Amino acid sequence: MEYQDFSHAVGKFALANIALDMYSLYMNECDDTSPLEEQFVETFHRLRSKLLANLSSYLRGYDLTPVHVWLMLQLDEAQKPLSFSQLAEALYTSRSNLTQLVDRMESDHLVRRVPNPDDRRSVLVELTPDGQKRTKEARCAHNQSVRELLSVLTEAEQHALIHYLSKLCENR
Repeated sequence: MEYQDFSHAVGKFALANIALDMYSLYMNECDDTSPLEEQFVETFHRLRSKLLANLSSYLRGYDLTPVHVWLMLQLDEAQKPLSFSQLAEALYTSRSNLTQLVDRMESDHLVRRVPNPDDRRSVLVELTPDGQKRTKEARCAHNQSVRELLSVLTEAEQHALIHYLSKLCENR
């Protein structure tokens, strides 16, 4: 399975979790909620918890969080500095949340702000040399985490899972 395919699906999964959080808050107030819908939401919440706990345990030794890694991977895969708008979209977050995250990561010397050569009013974010090194380490930890999580599925089941998660996330 392609790592990038799964990472993209996980990013979409994060967005779906926001909707599920809202749904689960209100589903008990609706008379027409089916047991299947309740089971779906509960299963997604359990999977989200497992994903985060599994990845967090692998990242503990690197002093990184899953959100740090997701941002670092976006920058690494782009192979160029990215704008705050591009990163906010990739991380499914607001620009204000992203600013706080970049501030923390900048103080840890993982990323830095650089002038945007196309627009003097804005800045871009890039990995520092230390951030590049730590991204490589985190990628290995992330891959181990994903591999462990997916090990209970056959390759065909993994492809099907990505297909169904993507389909759910793209449904409007």
